[in-house]
Amino acid sequence: MKQKLFDALLRKDKYYVGKYYAAIKTTRIFCKMDCGCKKPLYDNTFFYKSIKECLEKGFRSCKVCRPLSWEFSQVITNDDTHIYEYISWLQKNKFPDKSYKKHPISSLENFKKIKQKFQKTIGISLGKYIRIKRVRHILENDIPNSKYTNKIFFSHLSTPIGEMVFCYFDNKLNLLEFVDRKMLETELQFLKDKLQGVFIYKNSKFSDKVTKQIKEYFDGSRTSFSIKLDPIGTDFQKNVWNGLVNISYGKVISYKEQANYLKIPSAVRAVASANGKNMISIIIPCHRVIGSDGKMAGYGGGIERKKYLINIEKNNAK
Repeated sequence: MKQKLFDALLRKDKYYVGKYYAAIKTTRIFCKMDCGCKKPLYDNTFFYKSIKECLEKGFRSCKVCRPLSWEFSQVITNDDTHIYEYISWLQKNKFPDKSYKKHPISSLENFKKIKQKFQKTIGISLGKYIRIKRVRHILENDIPNSKYTNKIFFSHLSTPIGEMVFCYFDNKLNLLEFVDRKMLETELQFLKDKLQGVFIYKNSKFSDKVTKQIKEYFDGSRTSFSIKLDPIGTDFQKNVWNGLVNISYGKVISYKEQANYLKIPSAVRAVASANGKNMISIIIPCHRVIGSDGKMAGYGGGIERKKYLINIEKNNAK
């Protein structure tokens, strides 16, 4: 099937427009099947059935064929031209402001319509799309200056529950997060300030090792990791994170049990807060801590992802 779709891409076959999108690994963009850009190599090309899939796999919209605008042009009526105009602005804007008040929105009523139409058409929320776009811009457009001269390398990896980004310095992992995490932009700035560095995309033996081990984790074939870590935080936070690493694969404990294990039983809230500041997901397994009532409380990647990770471990624990 891939060869058939690749041939269709080369001849710009309009029959497949909207049915599939071409995603290019080297440029990390996705295009309509009739895009006029220079055609990629076969091995670097993937095909997905929706824009949502492309975004969740870590690809951004092509500036030439503008698939996001095209998708909305198919569902917008004459009464909703303001929505199309907003989407066109959003796609052109490299770094849209976090505040919707600074977006070209005429009224709160129109804004509600835009959010509803975006969710219905693309399958993800408008806020999530903007967060992803801002994070990618921060990572991919960083430049050295007199203050920040160290190199913080970053790379991406795909998982069954969404794209992740990871950062490493001196071959030690500092961050591993889902790219749509609400606090990721803040975390990246924190990491940048602490390491006095700039973000540079790089594939290396270290990044290959991270990608391989996370893939094996999601496959259910890996229950522990051999990746050097350097979490950035206070002494108290590092103590809490070290405790998290000692929670056995397939086991869950409560925040109260975690505080007792650390011999600070009166600091349940402080321990929970430190868990929330953990920037190395999965490997430092804050997902293994749940509420005393058994509820899946508090996870930066989202409760559904927390449930997914716990179920993986439950099903594969020996």
